Amino acid sequence: MSGAQRLADLLPSLWRPEAGETHLLARLLEAVGGQLDMAGAQAQHVLRAHYGDSADAAVSDVHYLHDRSARGRAPVNVREARDRRELLTYPYITDLARLAALLDLPPWREPASIAESVEEYRERLHDVLDAYRLGLTTRAALAALTEAALPEDMSAPPAARRWPFHIEEPAGLTRRRTPVGVPQAGDALPPLWRWRPQQVTGAPQVIMTGLQAQAGAAAATEGPLIERYTPHQMPVGIGVGVRATLAPGHSVRLTPVWRSALVQDGVLRLSDPTDDGTDAAGEGPWTAVTGLPPGAVRALAHAPDGTLWMLLDDAGSPALVRWDGATATHVSAGAPAGAWHALAVRGDSLYLATDAGLHRCPLWPQDDAFALVPVAAVPEAVHALRVTGDGLLACAGADGLALLDPSDALAERLLAGVGLRTALPVAGRWYLATDQALLLRDGPRVYRYAGDAVDERQSDWDPITEDQAPAAVSPLPAVRALAVTADGWLWLGTAAGLARWGVADAIGTGAGRATRLHAYPDLGTGAVQALAVDRRGVLMVCGEVGVLRCTGRDLAQMDFAQGRWLPLGQAASEYPDALTEQPRAHYRWNREQSRWESYQARRGRFAPSAPAQRTVASARCGGWLELPALVGHFGTDDGSAFTPTGPVAAADLVLRVKPDQTRILSGGLPYLPSHAEGADWRYLQLEPQPLEVPDGRPWWSCEGRLFPPPQQAAPWPGHFRDGTGPFALDGRYADALWSYLPSARLALEWAAAPAIGVRVHLLRRTPDERVPDAVTARVWQLIARTRAAGVPLAVCVDGVIVHQS
Repeated sequence: MSGAQRLADLLPSLWRPEAGETHLLARLLEAVGGQLDMAGAQAQHVLRAHYGDSADAAVSDVHYLHDRSARGRAPVNVREARDRRELLTYPYITDLARLAALLDLPPWREPASIAESVEEYRERLHDVLDAYRLGLTTRAALAALTEAALPEDMSAPPAARRWPFHIEEPAGLTRRRTPVGVPQAGDALPPLWRWRPQQVTGAPQVIMTGLQAQAGAAAATEGPLIERYTPHQMPVGIGVGVRATLAPGHSVRLTPVWRSALVQDGVLRLSDPTDDGTDAAGEGPWTAVTGLPPGAVRALAHAPDGTLWMLLDDAGSPALVRWDGATATHVSAGAPAGAWHALAVRGDSLYLATDAGLHRCPLWPQDDAFALVPVAAVPEAVHALRVTGDGLLACAGADGLALLDPSDALAERLLAGVGLRTALPVAGRWYLATDQALLLRDGPRVYRYAGDAVDERQSDWDPITEDQAPAAVSPLPAVRALAVTADGWLWLGTAAGLARWGVADAIGTGAGRATRLHAYPDLGTGAVQALAVDRRGVLMVCGEVGVLRCTGRDLAQMDFAQGRWLPLGQAASEYPDALTEQPRAHYRWNREQSRWESYQARRGRFAPSAPAQRTVASARCGGWLELPALVGHFGTDDGSAFTPTGPVAAADLVLRVKPDQTRILSGGLPYLPSHAEGADWRYLQLEPQPLEVPDGRPWWSCEGRLFPPPQQAAPWPGHFRDGTGPFALDGRYADALWSYLPSARLALEWAAAPAIGVRVHLLRRTPDERVPDAVTARVWQLIARTRAAGVPLAVCVDGVIVHQS
């Protein structure tokens, strides 16, 4: 009702103007009523301007409504996609900025290409306030502020609006460069010199510099090699050498990087290691490996010598193949009959899971006589293998879970008599999957997943006895793969797609935060073949829809044709249409109907869920494996910075492995090993060919090979000293010797241990996208507020640090 009409209703009926009258009283009422209407609208505008949820909102903004009327548009319909897009992209920010001044958060207006709209600005303010509510030094607050700082494309569908990122924690951000030297003898190192790094982690970056050869004082730097030396383990040593002679003052730098192997339509593909900071492991591209025997790859394993072992299936006939980067070796001796299922590497052996039991193949047999031998402790069918953090080999099969110690003796058997398909250890507990159920073994207690109820007063895990385990049933499809990510979610690779179980915001149920099963039928209901979590905590999902990636917040699908990740939105959200984003519901699997059902909070019941598939057609992928690698550069080093002059050819980088003190073998794909507790590092040189072995024994080659008697321990490095030096009474040097002249200078750069930093990775949305400096600066300015005292923080783009505390 207009103001004039309300005033007229206050008058006696005899004085009340009729419709259409234009006498003085009627005009007076219209004039005063119009002013009252205007005052009401202004008062409403003032009230809206004082609330963050409504300030500057286009739907009630006078300027927007007048502009829309001038364009001949009908009143706003928020259900229409075109109108909704206009509301989300409205650019004029005034009152909202005044409110945000209380938080010192002005709108971002420069550069114009990524200037904020009203709704983008409002979303950022909500994220910042969420971060304050969560506590500024928490991971959740860091994620909220990172999301607040990144631009959002309000014109895109909800699943593609947000910029993808990932938080890596813990991360070794503090790096330390350590030149290696001989005490009281300088920095010129002879072969066989060894040392033990302190408080370091990961693989080092290595810089080796050539020396000027001098008669009786120094030798030329021919074939320099760096080795991790573990004399009481197998293998004894893993090293990388360079087939080159370094000129005096010239250097070679070896940098550890990552790559990955991908099984696509049964074909093995590898990504090439890069040194430009791009993530070759997660981004690809992947190139097919040639020269392999016929058959589809079904399983992969990476050995310490850089070789890849694979299980092939050639029209139902299984085969075991070892590939060293150039040559494929078929291992047929001792091959069992029946189906083969999985591979795992532990110590000096490869293990094969088959219907005929567990089999073992030595990685470095004498004369390369590879052969499979049965493991007596596990004669039953084995379906999955996993090496635990304490060195046990877990074998999930027809007789429960067998845990083998390093000598392949049975250390423990869990759920004997229960047929298992896969197993995953988490914080002392075991998640175990049968054909019909997901089980949890926690100490002596056994539980069955039964989360088909939404009521938090009812546990998702029902206690059962071991006798009940074989017949236990869960409201899930058959589970074939398990993984846990850093945020605590248990991911399930099932015969009907991807799912996860954990704690989520139970919006719409009144439960606050509650345990939920999230299923993803909108990403496909085909079988998931494998789950893998990389070094940064990113989950890779392989299955009928190709490869999916989950960074914890965001889901994406690899589009191999375009070489890019297609955004699929947030893992905690659902997208029923092009306009709507809502919290992902709680799901269950209806075994009778073989379908997913989601809980409808408004109706208070489960209903069939058959959403439209949001993924694109892709080649089937059967596995993804992250592999360590390295890149080499020639250049010069001034002691603090290395200046590259050119790359080292891949053929000139060689991996060398010592199964024991007396043997040296060429390995496969070269990489720098990570430091291990109790390990020493050695500077060596590649053995010259032919190698001239003197008559005296014992004798060690310049590459550290021991010639008989084999019981002689490797020497402590000696020194050019007489008996009056400071080492004269040091027992370690009593029998030390110098067999070789100094031939190189060496410096290593390590990540300091313990790794306590946090690294925020900004991910490119397209392969050639340039992340603007303004975006990284915005992210840094906001997340710097969350840094806990003493905890390093960094922002990275494709692995390259752009801001660091």
